[in-house]
Amino acid sequence: MGKKLYSLLLMKNFGFILIVFCLSFISCSTNDPSPVPVEPEVVLEDAYNYLVLRHDGQMFEIGDKTGKIKTINKIPNIDLLNMNSVTTSSTKLYFYEHKFPPLQPVIYEYDFQTKSSRSHNIVFSELEFGPFAGLETMEWDAGRKGFIAIVRANYGENRPDPGRLAFINAETFKVSSLNIDVPQKYIMGTLIRGNEIFASSYRSNSSEYVSDFFKINLQTGLMTNIEVDGMTIAPIHLSQNPGKNTLFGFLPVHGSSYMGASKPVVFDPETGIVKQLFPNEVIGNYNRSGRSFFNSQNKEHVDLITSPDYLALFRYNSDTQEVVITKLPHPNDLGTENTIVAAVKL
Repeated sequence: MGKKLYSLLLMKNFGFILIVFCLSFISCSTNDPSPVPVEPEVVLEDAYNYLVLRHDGQMFEIGDKTGKIKTINKIPNIDLLNMNSVTTSSTKLYFYEHKFPPLQPVIYEYDFQTKSSRSHNIVFSELEFGPFAGLETMEWDAGRKGFIAIVRANYGENRPDPGRLAFINAETFKVSSLNIDVPQKYIMGTLIRGNEIFASSYRSNSSEYVSDFFKINLQTGLMTNIEVDGMTIAPIHLSQNPGKNTLFGFLPVHGSSYMGASKPVVFDPETGIVKQLFPNEVIGNYNRSGRSFFNSQNKEHVDLITSPDYLALFRYNSDTQEVVITKLPHPNDLGTENTIVAAVKL
């Protein structure tokens, strides 16, 4: 009887100890910190590489989402190309260089597929364009299979003469006058749309500035000034989606404390109505010359921008109206005079 009682007490004690141990284990488990979830690393994959041309003919690729910059081939024998002359057809890149001394105007032709280039010496008739003429801007005109250009006498002078519109044949590179004068001086950029060419001009000095935004009808020669809401300096870096009536560009900010400040906008040149695309941050163009690029494959307007804190690729989708900023590494070899010339789908 005593042994049974002892065994019974022993089993009760063991059960009590087991319960205490389990409760203690549960308590310790619940007091342990929960493991911190590890978020998977986001791997960015570029959909396009944007090709950038530097003022000396060096070319780069920039990933649209990663911002990675890769140096690729260089177009030889370039000293200082005219950024406002850089234009493209569906297969080729063209630009102008005014070599001197001795005076020799040259148009370069670069084939995107073969990555080969050729140069074409051109001649400006002194009778039609005046002495020491040079090409100020150039636009590819697919319909005419050539270039619409503004040619100006005494090229490079501080007090330039009025310009004149010209047509340059893409096969022969013969320059012909369109007999349409352009009285505005210091052209900052142009954009051809159908039978009209849009142009921005600007000149400043210590006391005043003069800026005009206008279009010229290539058949009649009629020139029309255009007013844009909020414009103090004419829009620059223009590009267009051919399927829309609006234009994309940047409105320079006059008197800003940030050098080169400008606002990316979409505007209707008929009504002057403007839509601000990036209103809450101070940014500017990486360089004043040149133009923005329209990627017809994904409907993006693309350009290089700066801010007090970064250099970036600016992308605006004209269909979705989405703005994306892809920051680029700094320092880099892009230089300060460059322009986007093509998009390569990956």
